[in-house]
Amino acid sequence: MTLSTHVYLLTEADPRDVFTECRRLLGANDSHSYSDESSWHNDDSARMLSNRIGMGLPALLMLHYRTDGPLRPKQETCDPEICDEDCEGTWHDPSHWAYIDFDTAYSYHDSHGGCGALHARLLFELGQWLDDRGIEWSWRNEFTGDVHSGDERYRRLVDLTEGGQEAMRWFKGTVEPAIFGSR
Repeated sequence: MTLSTHVYLLTEADPRDVFTECRRLLGANDSHSYSDESSWHNDDSARMLSNRIGMGLPALLMLHYRTDGPLRPKQETCDPEICDEDCEGTWHDPSHWAYIDFDTAYSYHDSHGGCGALHARLLFELGQWLDDRGIEWSWRNEFTGDVHSGDERYRRLVDLTEGGQEAMRWFKGTVEPAIFGSR
């Protein structure tokens, strides 16, 4: 299981500059390869910058964008291919130019804490960088589904840390015994 935290760029930004900063925050250097390929979005101009899997970084990084405008324009609502007939749009992403996905295993742990603490640090540092450049942003907490913008962007980072701790307890108490207990 993984923690996937999305950061939405609400105003236009150079996707390569943002991706480069995200790679720096993850500790990537020139030896960490990445790709720029067609995105899974049903759009010929949709692209995805991403770190290669298995590079030893604390999170898989993916940045989805379009080459010719917003990835999710304001007028876009439901996609009939993926939405239920009674969809009210409450779980849809906000309108955005691009979005970043940091994806980390629940079992991740470093000297600062687990996956939630890592994502909170990444969002705080990336948020400061985006704020310094006048780029509006918000983020979605995978644990609750809530999207945080404005002043809530920083105040709600603690939710990631708490959610990550719960995920680690679940992983250690349920998943690991199921995997290793069956040997």
